[in-house]
Amino acid sequence: MELQRRKRVCLFGTSADPPTGQGGHLGIIQHLASMDFDDMFGTKRGKQAPFQARVEMCRLLVKDIPKAVVSEAERICFEKAAERLDEQEKSSLRIGTAELLEMVTHHEPTVDFTLALGTDTFIDLASGKWRRTEDVFRLVNYRMVVFRRLLENEEEDNGGSDNSMERKSKEKERKL
Repeated sequence: MELQRRKRVCLFGTSADPPTGQGGHLGIIQHLASMDFDDMFGTKRGKQAPFQARVEMCRLLVKDIPKAVVSEAERICFEKAAERLDEQEKSSLRIGTAELLEMVTHHEPTVDFTLALGTDTFIDLASGKWRRTEDVFRLVNYRMVVFRRLLENEEEDNGGSDNSMERKSKEKERKL
């Protein structure tokens, strides 16, 4: 009997207010699409521009990247958690990464989820600044892709090469 490879999905959470181009969100998503993931889902966080406006901006940003999907899973998770709450309780309800991961792993138990984070965000997670830090690590089985933020002069030094993001990611993967 031949073992079938499990589906692999990369989760890239971002506030995307606004989503940025080649040197930011788009560049990261393009790089993730070149990796060995079957799909990538982005979620929108925070209280910036209205949620639906940020979702639509992200959909426009990734429309030409076949594996990229903009997910409204966070909205669904929030609505499910808010079902039995009054308006005051709803206004203080916060859906964290652990709650979102619990929902997606429950609905897709045969999928291996990987979390994509920037270095600053990863450091905050690893140092326990997030709610339920250990649960986040456990729910993705410690699978993470960490991107280092490029400095402005780094883009100029390498001519904005598409390979720079890939090289930086591989360096991080070796260190992790």
